[in-house]
Amino acid sequence: MSVHKVKCHNTGKGHMGNTQQQFKARMQQHFNEVQKFVKLGKKLDSHAKHFATQFHDTTAHKSTPVNQRGRTTCSVIWQGNPIRAVKTFATKNCALCAKEGIAILKQLMSNPQLLINSDNEICGAFGHRPRFHAHVKQTTPINDESIHEERASPTHEVAQN
Repeated sequence: MSVHKVKCHNTGKGHMGNTQQQFKARMQQHFNEVQKFVKLGKKLDSHAKHFATQFHDTTAHKSTPVNQRGRTTCSVIWQGNPIRAVKTFATKNCALCAKEGIAILKQLMSNPQLLINSDNEICGAFGHRPRFHAHVKQTTPINDESIHEERASPTHEVAQN
């Protein structure tokens, strides 16, 4: 779980985001969204909108993730413990959203024209859910005799994914 910043080399502007995934996987998703926006015109978010403008019609084929990496600096600005923060997900006290919001507000206070995030990303809904959880699998007794026992109860095992 982390808060990250992607800075554009051409404009000096940056986009703040958060993720529960591996940082590298989230950056790959950002790059793929930009490529979709350039090729198909599908507007996804403020990150994709800004970075797609760096690839004009004549260079649309060059909007590959590899080329995008060369035009950006991607960095983790905060990394947290997912076990501690998961209890706050989907609440207005979400630890991950709070850390992202603080990073965005710091940028707004120091140099707002260098921020790509839109207003609704700053005060947006806290809707993400945890991406990991344990499934409880109930096992029933094997022999018929234990069904009639007064204190017989199923045992619980945690299934590993």
